Amino acid sequence: MNQILEFGVLVIIISASGVMAPGPLFTANIVHGLQGGVKSGIKMAIGHTIVEYH
Repeated sequence: MNQILEFGVLVIIISASGVMAPGPLFTANIVHGLQGGVKSGIKMAIGHTIVEYH
């Protein structure tokens, strides 16, 4: 049981660090969103989702 809790805490910490430190995908979303509007942001989100599920 203790290992499950440790694993859960580790997952939360790693996930939070990824969210708080924006990377290249965030930057690309901002740039393309400013250039192409809402549709380009939606396309980026869908593309990222496809890559994550693959």
